[in-house]
Amino acid sequence: MRKQTADFLRLCWGQLRIADKEWNSEAEFFHWAANESEVDARAYNTFLTKLDDSESWSSDNARIVNIMEDSDWNLIQSDAIAFREERI
Repeated sequence: MRKQTADFLRLCWGQLRIADKEWNSEAEFFHWAANESEVDARAYNTFLTKLDDSESWSSDNARIVNIMEDSDWNLIQSDAIAFREERI
């Protein structure tokens, strides 16, 4: 796992700790993320997002999304966690 991805996952876990979620520890969350996309440095931004925002965070209801072009914004749900500030 690249450092940039690990930094993103730590940021996400900081927000997920108090959320309704499947993962009981940071280690479980990182284990799930090992099979997900990594943060792409060329992306406009990276988000952890739910597939169904009415359900809790889980391995079946979360995805890491790199925003590379305008159409990628359609992949973001309302409970998304952003990696960094949006660039202007």
